[in-house]
Amino acid sequence: MDSKKFSTILFIIFLVPGLPKDFLIYVAGLTPINPLRFFGILLVSRFPWLLASVSIGSNLHYGNYMSTIIISLIALVSFILGILSILEAFEQNYFLAAIFIITAALIDRYDGRIARFLDISSDLGKELDSLADLVSFGVAPALLVFIKYNFLNLGYIGIVGGCFLLSYIMSGSYRLAKYNVSQFDGIFTGVPITVAGSIIALFSLTTPSNSISILLSIVLFALLAYLMVSKFKLKKI
Repeated sequence: MDSKKFSTILFIIFLVPGLPKDFLIYVAGLTPINPLRFFGILLVSRFPWLLASVSIGSNLHYGNYMSTIIISLIALVSFILGILSILEAFEQNYFLAAIFIITAALIDRYDGRIARFLDISSDLGKELDSLADLVSFGVAPALLVFIKYNFLNLGYIGIVGGCFLLSYIMSGSYRLAKYNVSQFDGIFTGVPITVAGSIIALFSLTTPSNSISILLSIVLFALLAYLMVSKFKLKKI
């Protein structure tokens, strides 16, 4: 089995809760899979379920069963699209990977409205929505660019680019956390991660894989990372 197919299968297995992960980690360690790729697969596939289980378990403890189900389903759609984007990026289907991110952005545009219309807005909904946003507009776009432009084999440029990719994800995480503890008055402070992820997806769709695009992608990640944590004001449309 080639490395790409094995990575995809490994990602799906790690994503499924309840399977014996320690044995799988040992088996994967005996394979020729790149250690950095393996660490990325492990981190991306396990971290979301850890956060989701804590959030959902807390809400169930207080008996909010119906809101938990509806909110979880709404967030799950965006989350799944982010996961599909990551899988397609590993399979080098970059067009589909970008399309999944853009589709998730269109869905994210209305999930809050649906929750308010059904009167099921809650702190849990905000946390799950943030989790889905981090995967679909933080991790997925970063991995799409990282894999498409082959940062792993670019030497020092790849290391610098990887640092900016990580700073983009960290800035997105900070932006989401800050939004969750703030009162929203119709004006965003800092560019939303949904907008940032969509810009990166569109960039990937419209640029070839060459040295100029690689440099532009690094600049773009640095710029978006800054804009997400800046004081830049953006009115919600």
